[in-house]
Amino acid sequence: MIYISLIFLLLISTGAIRSQIDLPNNVESSVFGVQTGLVGIWGYHELGLNEKWVLRSEIGLDASVWAGHDKNITILSSPVMALDARWYYNIQRRAEKGKSTSANAADFLTVRTAFHLQDRSNMAIHNLNQPFIALAYGLKRNLGMSFNYELGLGGGLGFGKENIIPTPYLHARIGWHADQTDH
Repeated sequence: MIYISLIFLLLISTGAIRSQIDLPNNVESSVFGVQTGLVGIWGYHELGLNEKWVLRSEIGLDASVWAGHDKNITILSSPVMALDARWYYNIQRRAEKGKSTSANAADFLTVRTAFHLQDRSNMAIHNLNQPFIALAYGLKRNLGMSFNYELGLGGGLGFGKENIIPTPYLHARIGWHADQTDH
């Protein structure tokens, strides 16, 4: 069921077009991009819902660090699909101060949901088919016209086969975005 829900939401968010014209003090109606960090690579789309809210769909490859009961640490990579509801709460204030808000460059609060898909090569080690939900604070800033970086910090819950695991959520990413307007 979660596969169907995530695929449905990803299709909607990449295919929908908002009828509202982009205004300088609002989030942009559609931003596509690619980001990379220390632990993976992701393609994303942000769909503007109103002046400050976007729905961000993401697909990529995540690296995960696992510490077992035997104190062995394992680093695994797995495909991931994610859906975030982001509130860019200070985008209007940044625009009023003359700062770039292109591609939604602002501070945000987010509810992140992600689903790590099973990697067959790691089946014997860990069950990676796990949903994850987190609350986080982040910021996105532009580096020139087409590049950006994001930093994020929060906490969430990973839902395992038999348990729920409190999990920190950290990200540091640099990327390219297709939108090249400069608000």
